[in-house]
Amino acid sequence: MGKIYHNLKITEIIIPFAHSTLFFYFKMIEINPIIIPQKTTKLPIEIYPTVPTQFIINNYPKLLPTWKQVPKSVLIVLLYAKLSIENINQDTQAEKERLKQEFLQLGNDLKYILQKENYFIEIIDPQDGKPINSHNATMNFDLIAIVNQILGFNYYHTQQGCKVLNHPTQKTGIYPSILLSDTDPIKIDDSLKKSILLTSYISTRKVNNHEKVINCE
Repeated sequence: MGKIYHNLKITEIIIPFAHSTLFFYFKMIEINPIIIPQKTTKLPIEIYPTVPTQFIINNYPKLLPTWKQVPKSVLIVLLYAKLSIENINQDTQAEKERLKQEFLQLGNDLKYILQKENYFIEIIDPQDGKPINSHNATMNFDLIAIVNQILGFNYYHTQQGCKVLNHPTQKTGIYPSILLSDTDPIKIDDSLKKSILLTSYISTRKVNNHEKVINCE
């Protein structure tokens, strides 16, 4: 089995939050991404197993109507695009569709791996922000806002009013997507590293997660 080099740092910060009368505690974690190649182009994919935002925690009944408990982890998946996808034209729309299909295939692979560990996984459609398996959601996931809040990557609004993620190295040639799970990100991280799916994935690299966040809203 090939090695996967993955750096994980856990700080001593514990974040409390309330839902109903229960209190949950998550450790704030800093994770360098798992880097894997896309199947169609071999361009990189960054996967960050991390904790959900407070917005997700507070609104999960509307975001995930079939879930009976608060999600414990978010897998942020950032796919590198062949071109900048901030403009709206035939080329960018075709690239977005390619990246969406790449993500959905990867999402189903990850779901298969994690379900073998009895972890529940939900794939979020990157096009409309709705869960694929949990129907009747009355609120959408704002994928760019989630990446901005968790990883600190900037974004801005285009003239058409669309949010565009600004990756530290890939700039606007990046396609954000997420999955959610009912288990903690450290267990998710371990399962992914041990899985057969990742045996051919070669390494990870450090990405600057601490750029100044500029909110455009």
